[in-house]
Amino acid sequence: MTLNAICYRADIDWRRIPQPADQEIERTLHRARQLNRLNGVTGALLLFSDHVLQWIEGEADSIADTLDCASRDRRLTSLEVLASGQVASRLFPHCWLYFGDHRHDSGQQEHEFARLAALSGRRSLEGVGAALAPVSGVLKSAEFTHTAMLV
Repeated sequence: MTLNAICYRADIDWRRIPQPADQEIERTLHRARQLNRLNGVTGALLLFSDHVLQWIEGEADSIADTLDCASRDRRLTSLEVLASGQVASRLFPHCWLYFGDHRHDSGQQEHEFARLAALSGRRSLEGVGAALAPVSGVLKSAEFTHTAMLV
């Protein structure tokens, strides 16, 4: 099996988000995690005040399906693939879909991944992975718990 990853960013059309937004986010995450489990996709979704950044990893067909689903989501606009290609290992091996809510994070611009999400333009997959490594590192300390949860 060849392991691939895609990272994309998209703007959020908040007018298309049913209110209350937190309930819609929870429903969306639940559905995405179920689909990711079925398709063997892992990754992370980072939410900012006006855009999202998502890293997905797995077999090429599976992540292509996930990207296609996101591109058809009416809540997202201006979807742009920042990086894609083969990877040697998963960045989020123990998480069907890590979620980071940075909508109210006053220091969000200090994070490399926040700067990455705010700007358009193609990047290297290695550079994007390096920017997201601190997020993945937070999960590393709970590796055994996460492994048990991925049964």
